[in-house]
Amino acid sequence: MITINNIGKDQDKFLDSMNPPIWCNEKNLETYLSVLFPNSNILVRKYLKLDSKKTFPDFIIEDKKVIVEFDGYRHFTDPLIIYNDCIKNNLFLTHGFSIIRIPYFVQLTESVVSFLFQQNFDFSNNFPHGFIHPASGSLGHFCKLGLSRAEHIINSYPSEVKEQIFLSLQKRSEYLDCPVTILNPLLEN
Repeated sequence: MITINNIGKDQDKFLDSMNPPIWCNEKNLETYLSVLFPNSNILVRKYLKLDSKKTFPDFIIEDKKVIVEFDGYRHFTDPLIIYNDCIKNNLFLTHGFSIIRIPYFVQLTESVVSFLFQQNFDFSNNFPHGFIHPASGSLGHFCKLGLSRAEHIINSYPSEVKEQIFLSLQKRSEYLDCPVTILNPLLEN
């Protein structure tokens, strides 16, 4: 079983051996959305032209006018991608879409699904929120814009998200024998 407490030197080998991965990712998100919206047409990476701008949202739930974006690592580390996300958000909102952004370090637990979709499902497979896989980086890897974005997410999502994220970074700092503030600069605020 995956827990925050067993983060250690072999965690990456163990997690990489899981095929398919049990944590939320863009690939399995389509399956989860089909459960949440069973009677809806879900478009995947469908070309969408709004105000002469071309976009390719990860998922569009057509009849609900909902766009779901899975935000991976680069959506927190690359200022240009973050800037483009803001432009796309404004464009989608202007055209009457609701936007749901799911960051890669958050799992679709029952409380998160309720928060995002107002439904009661748990797709987390008991996988915790946070920076569990060593390749997932940490808050300390994020650029200033990404860190600000992450801080907003952490503070607006259910409290379990912040608790598990901070605990995952604490455990990783113990394993790496480095100050936790390097991995989690939000602790300095």
